Amino acid sequence: MKKSKKKKSSTHQKINTFFIIILSGVFLFSVYKIAMIQWGYMEAERLYLAAAENYVSPATDNQDSLTVDLSALKAINPEVVGWLLVDGTEISYPVVQGPDNDKYLKTAYDGTKSNAGSIFMNANNDPALTNDHTLIYGHNMRDDSMFGHLLDFEDPAYLSQHRYFTVYNEYGEHKYEIFSAFLTFSASFVYTDRFEFSWEYYDFIEKAKASSILDMGVEVTDIDRIVTLSTCTSRGNRAERFVVMGKLIQ
Repeated sequence: MKKSKKKKSSTHQKINTFFIIILSGVFLFSVYKIAMIQWGYMEAERLYLAAAENYVSPATDNQDSLTVDLSALKAINPEVVGWLLVDGTEISYPVVQGPDNDKYLKTAYDGTKSNAGSIFMNANNDPALTNDHTLIYGHNMRDDSMFGHLLDFEDPAYLSQHRYFTVYNEYGEHKYEIFSAFLTFSASFVYTDRFEFSWEYYDFIEKAKASSILDMGVEVTDIDRIVTLSTCTSRGNRAERFVVMGKLIQ
């Protein structure tokens, strides 16, 4: 009987040791994954802060707007098509455009791999911003980088106080006045980038204005050019999106 009890005790100890080893491995792997995610955030922050410091000169008393060294950015990556600044926010990034809308989901503006990806223009749009409707995408990162702060516009009070964004490219400075911001989905009408008839574009504009969480009091017609900034919401529904739309005023 004593030998049998000893054998059972030994077996239980081995089982307990086995599970402790497994749980320890899972814990260590989880710590590793979290550390790698944080390292990725830090690397992306370093990269984009360096881009802003090296290639963007802030406005001064003698210069009302940013000065962006696009030639230097294009020397790093020919697919850089501009720089986006959303007034009064931390959104200030280079804009790239790839051959499709997948490349820059996990690729930084300089071509290196990055979970933060890039701020990128819809592959079907003209980088000169001549289309009626241009789309610019970016990730909503957990550290609020990239388009994370775009979700601040869900607050009507915030939206009413932040009304402009600007795209700088080789053709000049393009300033947009925000006329709509709203929650939507990946298959939404708002991702239409071509209109065969003017009435289609007019209907698109009216629907966008009606969808806004706040009436911005901005007149938009079918001769205006529009840019939409789009990000995911990361709230469990992978198809949910948030968009901010502006019309060209300058």
